[in-house]
Order: sequence, then structure tokens, then C-alpha cells
Amino acid sequence: MKTRDLTTGGVLVSLSMILFYLANVIPTSTVTIFTLTVFVPVIAYLRCNLKTAAVVYFSSSILGFMLFSPMFGLIYFIVGSYGIVKAFIEEKENLILESILKLVTFTIMGIVLVLIASPFMLPYLSEPILGIGVAFPTDIYSTSLVNIPDSSLGFLTIPVILVGFIVLGFIVDYALTLLIQGYYKYFKNL
Repeated sequence: MKTRDLTTGGVLVSLSMILFYLANVIPTSTVTIFTLTVFVPVIAYLRCNLKTAAVVYFSSSILGFMLFSPMFGLIYFIVGSYGIVKAFIEEKENLILESILKLVTFTIMGIVLVLIASPFMLPYLSEPILGIGVAFPTDIYSTSLVNIPDSSLGFLTIPVILVGFIVLGFIVDYALTLLIQGYYKYFKNL
């Protein structure tokens, strides 16, 4: 790696850590700040190369896990690579194929997120969502999300989380598209 790539990567990792800190301190803008952190490896990819983007992504994931909460580190490790994956998906220049590949990518990320990160998310999801009490099936997880006796909606929890993650993924994809266009418009020549 060149010195320019190393310094750019170091600055971008520190920017990721600042954004992680803001996501911990400011509770209302978590998705917005998390979208910005997903954009950081994209900046490394656009300014330098794929190797620098991968180093920024892995370094931010490890430091986010160690310095902040394990939940942020795991979620960033699962979702943070999407900016780089998006670049490869959009090289196809076929809107239908791109949409299908994005749907598959978000579904895989959502399944991995539910299977791996859910033990870390249980304390954060202990309240009913929109007044609806749902619980994970007790044969998969020993602790339910909401302590509701005989919840009949427990089988719907995982599909609802996956559909919500896919919808949120397409919103983040659109936001990343706008951020990339703004980057090319204002910052590419710096």
C-alpha cells in the first residue's frame, strides 16, 4: 500500500470511530449516522482502491466492537460491507438484475444479522414495537424479546424483522446513491 492510501485509510477509520461515538451519544439519528459509517469504506474505495476499502472496513469493525458496543461492531461487520458490494452490483448496469442482487444481499445480511447479532440486540429490543408484543420462538432462543405469556405472534418475528431489514436496506441504498453522487459532484477533484 502507498503512504497516501495508508493515511487516507487511517483518517477514514478515525472518522468511522467519531460516527460510532455519535451514534452512541445521539439516540435519535442512529440510522442516519450508521448510513454515513457505511459510506466511509465507499470513500476509501473511490479515493484509493479496494484494498484500502477492505482495510478501513475491517479496522472499523474491530475497533467498533472493542471500543463501543458489541452490537455496533457486529452490525457494522455484517452491514458495513454493503457499500463495497454495491459498487460491484451496480457494474452490471441492468436495473432488474441489480434489484434482484440487492434483494438477495439484504436478505442474506438480514438472516446473518438475526442469527448472529440477536443475542446482543435482546436488551435493546425489550419493548413492544408499535404496541405489538412479539417474541422469538422459545425453542431457538432461551430469552424472548418481550415477556408475553403464550404469545401467538412469535412465529412472525423473524419474517417481520427480515422484511423490515430489506426495506431499510433499500432506503440505505438510496441514501448511499445520493451520497456517492454528492461525493462525485463536490469532492472528487480534491
